[in-house]
Amino acid sequence: MARPRPIIYVVREAKKGFKGKNWKATAYIDGRRKQHWFDSKAAAVTFANDKNGELTAYGSRLSDLSASERADSQRALEILRSYPGVTLTDLAREYVRQAEMRSASKPLDLFLDEYQAQIQSRVDSGENRPGSLKAIKETFVKLKAEFGSRTLSDITPQELERWLDRMSVALRTKKRHRGYALQIFNAAKRRKLIVSNPVEEIEAYRGKKNDEGEIRVLTPEQVTKLLASADAEIRPLYAIATFAGVRWEEIEKMTWEDIKENEIVIGARIAKGRSRRIVPIRSTLAAFLVDRREGSVLPRIYTARRPSKRRLDSLRAKAEEAAGLLPWPRNCFRHSFISYALATEQNENKIALESGNSTRIIHDHYRALVTKEAAEKFWAIAPKK
Repeated sequence: MARPRPIIYVVREAKKGFKGKNWKATAYIDGRRKQHWFDSKAAAVTFANDKNGELTAYGSRLSDLSASERADSQRALEILRSYPGVTLTDLAREYVRQAEMRSASKPLDLFLDEYQAQIQSRVDSGENRPGSLKAIKETFVKLKAEFGSRTLSDITPQELERWLDRMSVALRTKKRHRGYALQIFNAAKRRKLIVSNPVEEIEAYRGKKNDEGEIRVLTPEQVTKLLASADAEIRPLYAIATFAGVRWEEIEKMTWEDIKENEIVIGARIAKGRSRRIVPIRSTLAAFLVDRREGSVLPRIYTARRPSKRRLDSLRAKAEEAAGLLPWPRNCFRHSFISYALATEQNENKIALESGNSTRIIHDHYRALVTKEAAEKFWAIAPKK
């Protein structure tokens, strides 16, 4: 049976001493062991008596508590009865720790201003790439609008998750904001303004893999409305996705040089799985590719005239919301192209090569999804004059 823990100091002789001292005075104060070593029994007893006198006097001062303080202590002990081993002292220490943490933290908006200045300094020195600050600025703005001057340590994972969930944006944009929020709160953690990163508790927005899940095909009317809603800068990209079945992650890597007169070359540097393929430019698509540029197909940031995925995301979100396509039916352009091309041409092998799929997937998943009448309307879509 284990020896009971002494709640006042007890003097014992130890067979194995500590630094040549064999007498010790031991007690458990607030559940924590306190141990002191002495050269002689007399010294250990004198120390123990003095400390025990202090402990006894401290206990006698409990009578100085007011009636409300004693009642409050009793209620606290009743609450803790279901948590063996936790004392009022433990709770007091934890409260002080939390209070000190809050006092060491700072308002979110103030921290974001400081963090933005830090990133700008790194950009100026060449440590960070020039676009790193522009990419994260939108998340700064949204966090400030939601939480303002709230103390960093008071912002909970649940609040951040609601903030992300309420955004009327595409899944890819939510993923981007979550990633930047994770970076921001990690920076606050490194500065010891928070103990843990609340964004880590928010499940990442993963979505489904590219060719899995329910196949959603857009109607010709939906495609027409979307193309009409799209900014002129990205309308050709929507056309490439819709009428050639090119994946968006492939489109983002393309240049206008990859788009020939009669075909689109999806090279190994672009293609998913690094498998090169060629997609013919059908007459429907050709009508949307009249105004060609040079370099990346991505829209440009007007001030710097450089390609921007961020601007693409912004323009896509506006167009898809205007067309009533949020939440976004994943891979619907690719599914639409394969379904309508198969309904019109009835050539599984050809469509499989163009889309980078196997013939079996084309046959099992896309056959008879749309009617020939719908396919005729789809391929008759044209730019508005």
